[in-house]
Amino acid sequence: MIAYIVALILGIVVIAKAGDIFVESARRIAVALGVSQTFIALTLIAFATSAPEFFTSLIAAALGNVGISYGNVVGSNIINITPVLALAAIFGVAQIQNRGIIDALFMVLIGGVLVLFSIDGTINPVEGLLLLTVFTLFIILAKSGEKRKTKKVRRVGSLGRLILIFAIGTVGLFIGARLLIYGGVGIAQQALVAAGLSPLEAEAAVGFTIIALGTSLPELATIVISIKKRLHEISLGTIIGSNIFNTGLI
Repeated sequence: MIAYIVALILGIVVIAKAGDIFVESARRIAVALGVSQTFIALTLIAFATSAPEFFTSLIAAALGNVGISYGNVVGSNIINITPVLALAAIFGVAQIQNRGIIDALFMVLIGGVLVLFSIDGTINPVEGLLLLTVFTLFIILAKSGEKRKTKKVRRVGSLGRLILIFAIGTVGLFIGARLLIYGGVGIAQQALVAAGLSPLEAEAAVGFTIIALGTSLPELATIVISIKKRLHEISLGTIIGSNIFNTGLI
């Protein structure tokens, strides 16, 4: 049990550090390419902050730990909307413009679709394709909105160097995700199954809580940065975009 707890803690630490590198390099790459803060938040930073969920859920599914895969996505969405968004609101960086309302409606729409698909206890391939279709529509609309707000290209550091840092962050997230799964599955099997839960229920319980909290650290870090720098568009856009990425893509 001690080994699983250590792996879980180490996984959270690695994801927190790698996630910070991943998010900041993604932001700098987007700025260097000359796109707006809103588009950066809704797409590249949202994907960057969702990378821990992406790696954790896909690796868990590939290993057959589907409870962790599903629980991580739903749990992370709940954490993003409650403590993370709450912090943004409390410190005044959760201002919503007209575009933000449309994006928020997309988040509610895709969340409601997930609830309907989950009623029978399975997300089948056809339902997965439908979720991916809604996600693709969101990206297309986000891109069309960006065309009306094109900015001049700005160079922020060497693009090649930023891409290398981005790749390093990606590797770190993969390692952290693997440690999270190892520790989470071990705790689920050793403690929760022994307490009477089924293996699937035990994995989902760990996914909804400890693992979801660990993979939501990049979103939390982004909000803290937004609070410090008063980046209103990035804070809310990151939360909305991250939840849409979690549900529609992952």
